[in-house]
Amino acid sequence: MLSTFRGTRRLGLLLFAPALLWGGVAMAQNTPYGTATVPVNATCQALVNSGYVPPPFPSDKKGSPDPNQMNLLVDDCYPPYGNQIPNVNNTEDESGNLNFPGPNPPPPNGFDQESAWNLQAVGYDDNQSRVIYHPVVFNYQNWTGNTTWRNHEILFNGDIAGSAPNPLNGNVVEPNGTNIVDVTVPNQTVALFHIPAGPTATSTQYPLGKGDPNAPTTNGAQMVRVCAGNQLNADSVALSAASGAAVPYTGNPALNNHVYLLRQNGNGTGTQEIWDVSNPTAPVFVTDLLAGNYSYSAGVFTPNPSPPGMVSTHKSWWECDTGMAYIVAGIPGDQFATSQHMLVYNLRDPTRPVFIRAYAIAGGQGPGKTTGGNCTNAPSSTCYEGTTNPPGSLHGPISMGNLVNRVYNPWGIGSNGVIQITARDKLINGCFTSAAAAADLTGTATGFNPSASATCAALPHSGTNPTQADVLFPQVSVVTMQTTQGGHSSMPVFGVPIPEQQNAYLSKGFPVGWDLLFVASEGTANNCSGQDAHEAWIETIGIFQLPGPFASDPGGFANVTGAADQFRKTYSATDAQQWPAATLSVPMQPGGFCAKGFRFGAHAVTEAIFPAYYGKIQCVSWFGGGERCWDIRDPKNPLPIAYWISMPGPASTKIGNLGATIATAGTYFPAPGGTGVAVDRNVTDQDYGEFDDRGYIYVVDRAGTGTAILQFNGGTPAQILQAPTVPPGTCPSKNGKICPQ
Repeated sequence: MLSTFRGTRRLGLLLFAPALLWGGVAMAQNTPYGTATVPVNATCQALVNSGYVPPPFPSDKKGSPDPNQMNLLVDDCYPPYGNQIPNVNNTEDESGNLNFPGPNPPPPNGFDQESAWNLQAVGYDDNQSRVIYHPVVFNYQNWTGNTTWRNHEILFNGDIAGSAPNPLNGNVVEPNGTNIVDVTVPNQTVALFHIPAGPTATSTQYPLGKGDPNAPTTNGAQMVRVCAGNQLNADSVALSAASGAAVPYTGNPALNNHVYLLRQNGNGTGTQEIWDVSNPTAPVFVTDLLAGNYSYSAGVFTPNPSPPGMVSTHKSWWECDTGMAYIVAGIPGDQFATSQHMLVYNLRDPTRPVFIRAYAIAGGQGPGKTTGGNCTNAPSSTCYEGTTNPPGSLHGPISMGNLVNRVYNPWGIGSNGVIQITARDKLINGCFTSAAAAADLTGTATGFNPSASATCAALPHSGTNPTQADVLFPQVSVVTMQTTQGGHSSMPVFGVPIPEQQNAYLSKGFPVGWDLLFVASEGTANNCSGQDAHEAWIETIGIFQLPGPFASDPGGFANVTGAADQFRKTYSATDAQQWPAATLSVPMQPGGFCAKGFRFGAHAVTEAIFPAYYGKIQCVSWFGGGERCWDIRDPKNPLPIAYWISMPGPASTKIGNLGATIATAGTYFPAPGGTGVAVDRNVTDQDYGEFDDRGYIYVVDRAGTGTAILQFNGGTPAQILQAPTVPPGTCPSKNGKICPQ
């Protein structure tokens, strides 16, 4: 698993501080945190035991990454690869962002030009001019045993429907699917392979893997997740043993030295499937989640296929340490009122998927509309959550692993939204009636439900549904959005110190930090036509004791990180209530974004955990408004600090090529009730942004330009990343005096 590369140092252990080892910034924590039944995931523990020290970041005064300095904590320890969470140190005095230099974003350039503020491109990839939805960057480390790919950074782009010539295949026109690109050297990207969307047959190299011969060629393959077989084996085997399973899971040796891709094949109507991408230049189809389904009991896998074919497929999440996957889809004939809901699978052996249960928010689980009212105003055994009956679609669940024990579910996408927090163990095990059954199937013995109904875990195509009690069992809390806003993204960030609440004289008696949830509503109209502005928000979902030498804990459950009392984060389980703290907004002016010819509004929150940014900088894609980043160290008062808007293509540059931008026709209404103005411009549309383990930011374009690889280049982001730790109680003055009590 471990490998030696330039920039790595093995000096001693300084773990789960942000990877900032200079300027007094690092806050030491001696070991990762686990429990007897939920240990530190084995891959992370092995990394720690090796004496690994993360490289310093940033590598220069501008706050820029070094392409040779990857942080393996990102790849082995943090979700979705592990169950640890980085600490966040306080770097502001008690005035928070009040006295921090207020950034003034410059106006963007014209629609046909690149616009950048505190971000610069270090590489481009044209993605064969295919339109992109979702990127994931995966570090191959030494997972395959093949030195060709050792420590290579591989980008997987999930493409939206369409077609384009594939220069890797004689320029044959292929339906858009999954593009695989080597981005190890950002300014010299290398296209490796394109997996088209469309039908799959029985696998030739995985003979037990069944395909979907009817998967459409016209719907793209928008979503991607990647896990290593070695990690799935090592971590899930250790977890099963710790759970007390009567017959512990022993893994599958055939997974070792393999890397697996979970992808959506067909957005909406389509399927979800597994590919072997151990050699990213020659992917191999493995299996379809329905046609290749198995049952599992006491160490024995038994084929238990369902007819292939899903509806309402979308964005999934896969835990590489446990194998648990939260698949967004529906099954024809199962009659869930909310068709786009969740299918929980155990993919610890991705060659043998095991279906666990189907799940929808209350009111979405039954065959048709419920007869009751809204659960807040009229709670009953037939009520529904939210403002519409049935509730809106699930977009993309996010699990923070088995120690945090929460899964965050945004429903509604762009309207009638509900943000739901669920207990992870109750979500995956809520259809089991005993600890023994739960431990056997999921490697977690808690969260079982003795009162689960007989139809709680009904198999796909069974035509039966869970009860309302079944789907309410894992629910911790919900917040209902106004009808014009929906739940597209819900990404948690834990342990952000509140600058004004760092002295012990405040009500808690200890320095206070918040758990935050970043929520975004997707704007779906071109030229802002017929929609309210779609924004992003910061919610507070928890208060906890920050690491420090305190004599006693205030109660709640110890969790996430901390080797000893002085490093423990102690939660008061306040995520039973969600409460908004701030709005992240991008105005349409200056920039004239509503007349640019594409969408404008919030879309997706970055999901990868890079410790130097964690709890300090958060980015959100804003379609035609670009990729936008905020200073979140004072979450009551977030400050915009950077943006990026790509120029249209095609274009060739010294750092890579831009693909051909697709023109978007529409109508812009400059005034209410006024005359519409036709708009047809080749504008870019930044759909998603994501971090890698070096701190680069990958911004993908929904209009065909491809991927821009970015870094912060000074200014406010550099000040944030280089800021030293501020002791609790520091007054807003340059001499660092302690505030009077």
